[in-house]
Amino acid sequence: ETEAYTLTTSSISYAKPRTSLSLLRFAATEPPSFILRNITLTAHPTEILAVVGPSGAGKSTLLDILASKISPSSGSILLNSIPINPSSYRKISSYVPQHDSFLPLLTVSETFSFAARLLLPDPSNAYQTVTSLLSELNLTHLSNTRLGHGLSGGERRRVSIGLSLLHDPCFLLLDEPTSGLDSKSAFDVVHILKSIAVSRKRTVILSIHQPSFKILTIIDRLLLLSKGTVAYHGNLDSLEGFLLSKGFTVPPQLNSLEYAMEILQELGESDGNTDVIALPSTENRRRRETQNIVWYRTSRITEI
Repeated sequence: ETEAYTLTTSSISYAKPRTSLSLLRFAATEPPSFILRNITLTAHPTEILAVVGPSGAGKSTLLDILASKISPSSGSILLNSIPINPSSYRKISSYVPQHDSFLPLLTVSETFSFAARLLLPDPSNAYQTVTSLLSELNLTHLSNTRLGHGLSGGERRRVSIGLSLLHDPCFLLLDEPTSGLDSKSAFDVVHILKSIAVSRKRTVILSIHQPSFKILTIIDRLLLLSKGTVAYHGNLDSLEGFLLSKGFTVPPQLNSLEYAMEILQELGESDGNTDVIALPSTENRRRRETQNIVWYRTSRITEI
């Protein structure tokens, strides 16, 4: 049985690589442009960690680092408290990009069988592995359907996830797996990922832009990013208390993550400090929250 791992990062930072021209002209004066700063996180087996944040927060860059596609400028990644070997790590992890890429004329079954013969150490087990995986992903009834015709967006996404599971990785990393899907398909995808995490004792890390509340009930832990820094890391139930401790009361019309995203979006458009952790409680903010609640209730009365 494949070992289960807890993944942690210690103060990961990533600076945008400079071009050769910038190195020559501005090496002495231009400070490095950081996309990520001091990212520390923990992801456990059987759980889903969702990386959330506004556009430009650094979600995709963090996923690329965790997938060992790029190396951090500083900091480290640990597996069960041991620094990773990038080459060995790639063998026990799998990365699912945001956009699906298939040969459209092949059927679902043909696609899995072809990939299995390439990826599995013992190709003689390919049929049994593919059959079991199609059942696990609820794709058996679509096994003879061509990928270019007859599959919904959610079904195509499940095919991508299934292909990444053929070699039974310990870590599954997904960049925006619900992007472009309707609410039901998005929920189905995350629900299957949770089932895989639990049944296989695997660690799932995904980035997601605006998860619905129903999806949030499946996700175990959040990593909320703001301009490349960690604004919050923990479960959803603790987020409201965290915001309250920083002087932010969640309005009744929003869940705590929606409100945190609103705060980060507002701060991102200002020139002030964008770190929720460092923000003091302000009377002006409380007054604006009260005005928002009054506006919401008034608008609802008008609708009725």
